Amino acid sequence: MSVIKIEDHQPHIVIEASDGVHVVPIPLVRDVINGSKQSEVLTEPLVQAILKDWLVSVGEIKGDL
Repeated sequence: MSVIKIEDHQPHIVIEASDGVHVVPIPLVRDVINGSKQSEVLTEPLVQAILKDWLVSVGEIKGDL
C-alpha cells in the first residue's frame, strides 16, 4: 500500500477515532449521506467518532460520554 497526500487531491476531513486517525474525502461523506454509497464503507469507530463530534457540536454532550 502506498501513502499519498490526499489534501493535494480533494477536500477532506480528518477524524481521530479509537482505531486511529482517518482522512475522509468530503465527496465520500456526501455519497453516504445521499445514499449513493453504503455506510459500511466507513468503519464502526469512524462512525462513532463522527456521531460524537456532531453531538458535541450541537451542544448535546460535553466531551466524553
